[in-house]
Amino acid sequence: MMALLLKDLALLKQQKQFFLVMAGLVVFYSFFSSGTAFTFAIVYMGIMMGMFTLSTISYDEYNNGTVFLFTLPISRREYVLEKYVFAAIMSACSTVVATAFCLGAGYAKGMFTNGADVVEFFAGGIGGALVTVCLMLSLMIPLQLKFGSEKSRIVWIGCTLGFVGVAVGGTKLMRLLNVDVGSLLDKAGQVSPVTVIVVLAVLLVGMILISCHVSMRIMEKREF
Repeated sequence: MMALLLKDLALLKQQKQFFLVMAGLVVFYSFFSSGTAFTFAIVYMGIMMGMFTLSTISYDEYNNGTVFLFTLPISRREYVLEKYVFAAIMSACSTVVATAFCLGAGYAKGMFTNGADVVEFFAGGIGGALVTVCLMLSLMIPLQLKFGSEKSRIVWIGCTLGFVGVAVGGTKLMRLLNVDVGSLLDKAGQVSPVTVIVVLAVLLVGMILISCHVSMRIMEKREF
């Protein structure tokens, strides 16, 4: 797996100009913005670095490169696992760096006057980046392996529209059934943060494990 990680890091190095631009945006948001803009910068950096994993799959498939890879002592399951590990490393490192920049800028501006402000900042930035990256990659990696880069985008748009349709339809259904949405949200807000974090962590880990298993099954059945 280490060889695959080094290969993807080499691909990352070829895109250094793009990522320097992203780093510049984070620095800009850190020193010239405040509040929710900090959270946006952290989430944006984590998403973009995590989604670069999809680009590495496209690079691997270019000119039948995947066929060559599997002539080496690399299993298909190991190939898939490496993509998830690479996405986790990239997202975690970029989120930590962006958080450090924004946190330093926040202290310089006097935004954080107590520990509660810092906890809220970390929860919004890191939590938002983690949830978003896990949701997107758990869907996009299997789609990309199954349909390729072009078709997977179309399928992703269809899934997004379907999710929006279900959300809108569910909201209208609850109104027809006279379900008090406001009271449900109030009850959800009363749940302890620790419980929310534990439940969310279990759901995200389960989602990633299922996604990884599906991706491995897809890769094992592919013909090159």
